[in-house]
Amino acid sequence: MSFALRARWSASSAPRLARTFVARPKHTVKDPLLTASNAAIIELPENLTFVHRPPPTAETPLSYTTNPSSPLLRKTASSSTSAPLAPPLHAQQENAGQSKRLTQAQIEEIRARRAKDPKSNPAWKLAEEYGCSRLFISMVAPIRKIDVQVKTSEGLVQMTEAERRQFEKEKVMSRWGERKQINREVRRLRREKW
Repeated sequence: MSFALRARWSASSAPRLARTFVARPKHTVKDPLLTASNAAIIELPENLTFVHRPPPTAETPLSYTTNPSSPLLRKTASSSTSAPLAPPLHAQQENAGQSKRLTQAQIEEIRARRAKDPKSNPAWKLAEEYGCSRLFISMVAPIRKIDVQVKTSEGLVQMTEAERRQFEKEKVMSRWGERKQINREVRRLRREKW
């Protein structure tokens, strides 16, 4: 009997554990097309509505519709108004685009100097002296036709300047380690496969 009373007492005096929820009103969003003050609403048959609203902001002068990027799409060419040009990025050289004309005697002198000692007379140095381009110097007096004596393990050997450069390159490459040689060879093979 005491057990039944205790159960009845605990059930009646215990706090309520069930949680109650408050129903909130349903959130409705008004259609901005229909509520706009400048929107033109036209009712169409079959329960259709056509809403026309102009853009919220004015068109920019850089708009593709008012000012297309292609000159072919523009209505009128604005050639009458000429805007000032931007300042140049680099100062123009005095002889830009103009190469100095060399006489045949000067060309022969360049060839002789290059033939005598191509190391002390490189193309850039002669181009500065004579006021012409390095390309012109290399065309007039190419180094590949000039023979040079090179000291090798066999003694002095006569070879062209291009062969001498290749010889010096191979001499430097012979001192490379195994890893660098393998990487260089892999790169060479990869270039061939392109």
